Amino acid sequence: MQKRPHKRLLVKVFLLIVISGFTYLVYYIFQALPILTGFGAKHLCSCHFVAQRSDSSVLVNELARFPYRLAEYEVNDVDSSATASIFGTATRQAVYRPGAGCVLRVNDKSVAPIPQLAQITEQKINNYPIPEEKAVRRNVNYSQLSEAVGWAFSEPDAERLKNTKAVVVVYDDTLVAERYAPGFSAQTLMPGWSMTKSVINALVGITVQQSQLDINQPAPVPAWQEEDDPRKNITWDHLLRMNSGLKWDETYFGASDVTQMLYLSEDMASIAMHRPPKEEPGEEWYYSSGTTNILSFLLRQRYGDDAYYALPYQQLFQPLGMSSAVIEADLSGTFVGSSYMLATTRDWAKFGLLYYHDGIWRGQRILPEGWVKYTTRPVEDAPFRKYGAQFWLNAGERNRPDQREFPDVPTELFFAQGFDEQSIFILPKHKLVIVRLGITARGNFDKNYFLSELIKAFE
Repeated sequence: MQKRPHKRLLVKVFLLIVISGFTYLVYYIFQALPILTGFGAKHLCSCHFVAQRSDSSVLVNELARFPYRLAEYEVNDVDSSATASIFGTATRQAVYRPGAGCVLRVNDKSVAPIPQLAQITEQKINNYPIPEEKAVRRNVNYSQLSEAVGWAFSEPDAERLKNTKAVVVVYDDTLVAERYAPGFSAQTLMPGWSMTKSVINALVGITVQQSQLDINQPAPVPAWQEEDDPRKNITWDHLLRMNSGLKWDETYFGASDVTQMLYLSEDMASIAMHRPPKEEPGEEWYYSSGTTNILSFLLRQRYGDDAYYALPYQQLFQPLGMSSAVIEADLSGTFVGSSYMLATTRDWAKFGLLYYHDGIWRGQRILPEGWVKYTTRPVEDAPFRKYGAQFWLNAGERNRPDQREFPDVPTELFFAQGFDEQSIFILPKHKLVIVRLGITARGNFDKNYFLSELIKAFE
């Protein structure tokens, strides 16, 4: 008889736990659905209107994965929009603006065009092709090269699909291998996602080259200028190396700093700039898309809109011959430097070649002398010292380089990297620039094996 009250208490506790768990689940879903449909609408819009792919191609490739396939999608060519919803709820719409790419509507506000970008992107950019191989090279093992590239497209494991869509291999400034998945080609624009961060590195470098910007000076963010604000000590260098000390959550599940910034914000840089300090600048490395968008804002503030919009197209894409490249802006008009640039695989390779050549292209110095060395200097407290300035590294632990991200790949490797395993790999001593693009779940593409097998073809 004495056990019944105890049992009733246990039942009450159990019910409370169930109700609390259910309430949290409902809250999580309520927060997550607009982000999920926002991703789908934005990506479909960019691929359809910027990359000029068919909506069926995008639905079969990128949006057929869980959980994106839960949504219903619609493209409207009349008003240049793409819409996504789940069970008729959480409806989000992305709109295409000439020159500025696609952007999500926020709070049903109208989407204004950016005339300066429309005019700039209408100007023709000369396409300087990467020289193609015309003769057999004695120091290239073509069988090994073909096997390594073929491995990238093979799918022996149905549970861990590589989903590679494009591979380009440039050796000694010559295109020696190129392959695309069905439905993709040398003319297909592909999103670089976080490879765009490395493009922001280049734009800051160009600014240093042209105007003698001192990256060790405090970043002039208006919101940080109060006398007692510790954030006023954050420098351009801290932002480039992602050790600003700002509190940030780079979690892509549910509502977080990064998902609210990318899918729920009109002014993405503002979200990051108003985050509170967590650590002293320079003391802790933490990967943050927000800091890259702060850099993009700072460039806009420094140049003014007209020169800012011209900066990537006239100072970077034009000299490199990246005629396909499009960098997209948010609703406030700032380039989304963290995530939103599209280009063909060959044009992404040209960007890699700029860094392979230490910032010089066709005899013209585009990045300042020493900029690539600065970019590839490791952040000491990043795991495996695997990060530099908006580029990833394979440096390894100090005095223990064998403890590195890719143990079978030389420590000289540095690379741009984005969501879905987009990568531009640069190995200067091996005379290699390798671009691999795809739609791949994290961890399903063994970069260590791919690179080590490719390098064998040139030994």
